[in-house]
Amino acid sequence: MNLVFNRYTIVYLTVLALSGCASFEPVKAYDGRIKNGKEVATIVGQKYRKAWNNRVGVFVGRVDGKATPNVWIGFPYVIQVDPGTHDLEIGGFYGNLYHQTLPKIRVLVEAGKVYQIDSQLGRTANGGTGASYSLRYFGKWEEYEDYLAKHPEYERGTPLS
Repeated sequence: MNLVFNRYTIVYLTVLALSGCASFEPVKAYDGRIKNGKEVATIVGQKYRKAWNNRVGVFVGRVDGKATPNVWIGFPYVIQVDPGTHDLEIGGFYGNLYHQTLPKIRVLVEAGKVYQIDSQLGRTANGGTGASYSLRYFGKWEEYEDYLAKHPEYERGTPLS
């Protein structure tokens, strides 16, 4: 095999691994035609580092029992769903802690609104560590776009304020 090709492949894979393997572009998790942000509810996950070795990632793994569409690499951290009640199965990792099975929450979301998954780590009854999840309303779609435009320093995936 060509050494130049191998070198570029290794560099590409290294950059890919260091990038965090995430997608912050909205992923369509509904059936039918493509809709704009005002017609669907947007759910934003979280992906950030508390320290160099302590990553946090929270994302929707399934919507109403159906797996979220795969992105080219990593997990979809922003999904769009039809308005209404949905069962979301939440994937999460905290440093080297992760869920063996995806916990499920039932949520009611409205068209044109943006929500972020909130998580709380705590102790379970048997002394282990567990997480609880809820959906926090951030604002309307226009406010979300405006926030991203006005805050170029905002690191995608960190908690929205």
